[in-house]
Amino acid sequence: MPGVYDRIAALREAGHKIAIASNQGGVAWGFISLEQADALIRDIAAKIGGADTYRFCPHDPRAAGKPNSRPEYAVDCACRKPKPGMLIAIMQSLGVSPAETVYVGDSPDDEQAAQAAGVHFVSAQQFFRFLPLIERHIQGYRATDIARYLGISRQAVSALAKRYGWPVEIQVGREKIYSACHVAQYLDARRRTPLLKRLGWRGRGLAWDDTYDGDCPICGGFAVYWSPSVRDYLEGIEHPAEAHYACVNGHANLPPKDPA
Repeated sequence: MPGVYDRIAALREAGHKIAIASNQGGVAWGFISLEQADALIRDIAAKIGGADTYRFCPHDPRAAGKPNSRPEYAVDCACRKPKPGMLIAIMQSLGVSPAETVYVGDSPDDEQAAQAAGVHFVSAQQFFRFLPLIERHIQGYRATDIARYLGISRQAVSALAKRYGWPVEIQVGREKIYSACHVAQYLDARRRTPLLKRLGWRGRGLAWDDTYDGDCPICGGFAVYWSPSVRDYLEGIEHPAEAHYACVNGHANLPPKDPA
């Protein structure tokens, strides 16, 4: 995602500590070893300029009894997101409180883990790509910024908020700051839905958290990726040869369309 390194570098220079919390259920499924999962997280840390600490969860109870699974990891646990175990362990390791912590994530599990740990949550789409944070610990978009980004009036923003149920996190004078997670979900759908509709593929019940944004391998334009292996991708196991994608410039690797 563009801007990740620069944003993290700026936070580090400002004196903030950086940590990583990642589900690596591929270990439980037998796709990768514990050592490979650890190496993957270390590699991610290196790519963002280092991390003060990290935690990953190798467990996934859904793998129990499946071929090639590892029974010692195919169990329920207290660390796999949406549970807060990893976040709590990180805060204890760094000596910080929930009030001093912001968790940036890209899935409902991330948001639920943050809520369970009592820390502030900010969507990755907001934090790295779309609109700037208003200030540390305010989890929202200003109505003014939303209006400017979408090219609409503030009255239209109010109408959107009412239609989609965006909670107001804080109001400063006449300026409303809406929930970051709710607004980011709307922005995601606004970019993706026309693209998939134009391709005439309904997605077989595809949920937005079963997809991920990326760059088109042909032209580098904005693309949406999805596949039966997307869950593995989100847990660090890439299947580029299998992934379906479609980009805004018309390049695509599509699955069969839904029956008419």
